[in-house]
Amino acid sequence: TPAHVGNPGTCGYGIFDGVNDYVALPNSFDNQQGSFTITAWINPSNLDRGSRIFADDESNSQGYAFSLGDPGSGKLRFYSRGVTPISVDTLASVIPTNTWTFVAAVHDVNAKTREIYVNGVAQIVTGNELSNTYSGSWGVDNGIASIGGETDLGEIANRFTGAIDE
Repeated sequence: TPAHVGNPGTCGYGIFDGVNDYVALPNSFDNQQGSFTITAWINPSNLDRGSRIFADDESNSQGYAFSLGDPGSGKLRFYSRGVTPISVDTLASVIPTNTWTFVAAVHDVNAKTREIYVNGVAQIVTGNELSNTYSGSWGVDNGIASIGGETDLGEIANRFTGAIDE
């Protein structure tokens, strides 16, 4: 289908109500243990609660996710339950409401680092104050990966409110 007028991507965007909307992904997106990058255009209408942009954390035991609002209003978090520290969070509120913002979470398995970008700019993060490094092994989860919230088989409280594009 053609792109919606005014959206930043080319495929059209999804509207998430924060209650029961999410996109379950094929198994090929599960259990990414190598280096990877998660990117999205987000246009949130709620900044004050944990809202999953992307999650592979259905069992809440060894998974990972990229989310908005977990560490505070307008802040981003990139976490993996299998490493220490578990998460890196943006120090400042970096996401406005009702505005399209490009976000990225970057995992480098060889350097054991995580980084968060907003509109192409690397963000100062918490976690390990000297760098974005972690120790331990990157977590994997038995459940399916999803966009906009975790699946009904696991946690259902962290659904995204607003729009997400490619």
